[in-house]
Amino acid sequence: MEALFIGQFYIDITFLADTLPTGDEKMMARHYSVSFGGNAVTAAFCCAKLGVKPDLLASVADDWLGRMFIDMAAPYGVSLHHRKVGRSSLSFVMPKVGQRAIVRCRDDDYPIPFRH
Repeated sequence: MEALFIGQFYIDITFLADTLPTGDEKMMARHYSVSFGGNAVTAAFCCAKLGVKPDLLASVADDWLGRMFIDMAAPYGVSLHHRKVGRSSLSFVMPKVGQRAIVRCRDDDYPIPFRH
C-alpha cells in the first residue's frame, strides 16, 4: 500500500440551471454530469492518476449506484475496501457563480460494526 484514504463515497449529480424551482414548479437544466465524489474518494482517484497506488476504505452499498462506483473505480486501479451500508450515498450539486450548493443523502447505518 502506498497511500490509504478513508471516507464517504458519493455519486455526484451536478446540474446547471438558470433558476431552481420553488414550490410547485419544474425547470429545465442546461447541462448535467454524473461522477464520483467525496473528499477521500477524490483524493484517492487523484493519487491514482498521478501514478501512486491508493487503497480506499469507503462506504459501498450493494445497489446499482454502488456497482456503478465499483465499475468507475476499476480502470483507475484503486483498491477498494468496502464498508457495507444499505443504500449508496448520493449528492446533487448546483454550481452558481464560482460557488456551489449541495444536497446530500447518505446511509450511516453500518450493519457490521467496525473492527478495531
